[in-house]
Amino acid sequence: MLFAQIAGKSFPLALKMICKITSGRVKGVFVLIKRILKIVGLTSAIVAAVVVCYVLYVIVSYNRIQDMQDLKISRKSQTQCVNLNTEYTIITQNCGFGAYSPDFTFFMDGGTHTLASSKESAVANIDMAANKALSFDPDFVFFQEVDTDSTQHAIM
Repeated sequence: MLFAQIAGKSFPLALKMICKITSGRVKGVFVLIKRILKIVGLTSAIVAAVVVCYVLYVIVSYNRIQDMQDLKISRKSQTQCVNLNTEYTIITQNCGFGAYSPDFTFFMDGGTHTLASSKESAVANIDMAANKALSFDPDFVFFQEVDTDSTQHAIM
């Protein structure tokens, strides 16, 4: 059909006719591509804005404990020094802020809990961890996560 319309016409006139006939289709394709690019661009801009906002939130709300603090000793050792060339037993025990009972599932490990179920449970769990560490009769014991002023200990 297109060939029949342009037969016998000069080349420039035939070219104009081809462009006129196909321009509607081409415009439609360009409009569709333009819409798709707008949608992709807008979606990318929204995702980028969300990521930037989250990064800014993390940076602004980050509260790091100060390095090299002077710590107050709550209970002094019975002896003040260690002897050189003496073998000592040292144990470290992470008490897990008193929450780690057998039924506790920590949220960062796929569980649902963030706090101990009660004050009594927290005290019992810390006592159990301390007794286990002391059962080895160590010379030194270092306990971790036995803090009193954190949000994890809101129930205490």
